[in-house]
Amino acid sequence: MARRHNLAALALALALALALAGPVRAQESPEVEFLTNIPSDAAGNAPYDEGIGAFLSGVRTSALSGAPASDASPVAQFARASALSVEPSSTVASAAQFALNPLFYWSTPIGPVAFKGMRTFTLNIVNTGDQVVNAGTVVSIWANKTAAPATCGELGATVEYTLPEIAPYQTVSVFARVPYTSSALKVDAEFAMRLFVDSKCQVADDSASAKQTTTTPSVLRPKGTAFTVLSASVNTPNNLPTGTIGLKAGYTYLSFLETTPTVLVPGATFKVAVAVVNVGSATSPEGVMMQVWPSTTGIVTGSCTNTGGVLVQLPTIAPGQTKTVRSSLYFINPTPSAFFEGVQNKGQLTFSMATVPRAPNAGSTMSVQVKFQNKAATAGAIGRIGVWVRPALGDRATTVGGYAAGSVCALTDLAATADFSKVVVQPGMGKTFTIRNVPVPAGAGWYQVSALPDINCTLPATATSAVFPAYSSFQVLD
Repeated sequence: MARRHNLAALALALALALALAGPVRAQESPEVEFLTNIPSDAAGNAPYDEGIGAFLSGVRTSALSGAPASDASPVAQFARASALSVEPSSTVASAAQFALNPLFYWSTPIGPVAFKGMRTFTLNIVNTGDQVVNAGTVVSIWANKTAAPATCGELGATVEYTLPEIAPYQTVSVFARVPYTSSALKVDAEFAMRLFVDSKCQVADDSASAKQTTTTPSVLRPKGTAFTVLSASVNTPNNLPTGTIGLKAGYTYLSFLETTPTVLVPGATFKVAVAVVNVGSATSPEGVMMQVWPSTTGIVTGSCTNTGGVLVQLPTIAPGQTKTVRSSLYFINPTPSAFFEGVQNKGQLTFSMATVPRAPNAGSTMSVQVKFQNKAATAGAIGRIGVWVRPALGDRATTVGGYAAGSVCALTDLAATADFSKVVVQPGMGKTFTIRNVPVPAGAGWYQVSALPDINCTLPATATSAVFPAYSSFQVLD
């Protein structure tokens, strides 16, 4: 039984002995990064710059108050920036599907590379909008493009990928392989890889300015150079049940990891699972240590002189390979009880939820099916389940997580509820629950449906442990 805990709470500060990568030239910093199109607010600032605590506080306040966020709040800024961060590049009519691109992307960790080598990473692309993105979107990657941003339809990319149709809230993952074999590349010369999502500008007019990113300029290593570079790999869609808010340009800012047991036993230890990837060209040696702390207090990330925490010896990890390592930590938690969480779809930000019918008619009623799992070591009843229905675009669940209104044990603005107080779920087991007679919105389009278990707080863990709404999207027909 496992539960994902907030990285900020567990302070998964990882010292991975990066010195094993060899001497680092000034031009080669950082050794590991990932690419994403983090939006800025109306003033040009990333909301994360105000601090993740304040940002999440704003998210919870607006989401749980039942009132719309003010225009000045971090939530409103981020939602507005996600859709309106860049003006369309032209006022001339185009064949693009939208004026503003609803696709948000981020990659898994990307490491350095040597001449004749291959950069491999996964690119995750989610549709944050309320309309289907047509099939045929092109992703172009240049192994080296430092001079200027690419233009719509520019040729010469090292590799290109064509995407399928993407429904609202759906995530599509591309396994990218970028070869560094061109004779134009120079060893020990500076280069930067460029990524352009919607490089033909078929999706939106603003793609050229809003949907391309480069790696930090670095130096191409000589052919055959052997080096090991290790990184925590904690930004997969299933590590982000509260949306992409946890991503900051260059690294993961907030993630959720599995712990065992889920609802922690008072005065006992628990284990946290950390995925570690080798983005180098050589297998890591034995004896590399990872350091883990249950709190960020006093920790200087990137330093090799931190004290305290727990030291864990990593196994050898081959190039491109990811291994999960478990570390024991000490924590004090309230009385053990059952604890329920939604089940995320594999490789998606969304959860195992569906409406019946799949696309209901406007103004009718529907059933909502949602799967919850007892992630604790104690059996228990799930209590009453609450459901909310909101416009897909308005609350942007893929950015800040599923919608819920009110406060813990006093939730409001519910579309429907159903009592399952007599349904006991055993430890580690999952069950799909059906909430019937949920009102369907009066207008056609795409909507978010979200749900929380035990809204009447019959379980001790409900009032004391963070639980986030399960959510998905569905279409309403005329």
